[in-house]
Amino acid sequence: MTLARMIRTSREGMKISQGELARRTGLHYSYISRLESGERIPDTAVLRTLSEHMDEPFMSLMVARMTDQLTQPERHEFGSLLETWTHQVT
Repeated sequence: MTLARMIRTSREGMKISQGELARRTGLHYSYISRLESGERIPDTAVLRTLSEHMDEPFMSLMVARMTDQLTQPERHEFGSLLETWTHQVT
């Protein structure tokens, strides 16, 4: 799962709007929108803030961000390993 999809799915699972997540995190709602569309890649400080206000462990968000940055062949090669590791950590 991409980081963008993970953020959106988690937020929707909490049944809150982008605006409400923005209010809780102190991030601008348009930034939340850009994160969910994959237009922006958050730094670790933003990932930590999101993890503190969402039902997603920080390391799961980090792994998703790192996976997003892999090339398609790398993603295929390491995808199963990263998926297994993510589930063990969480």
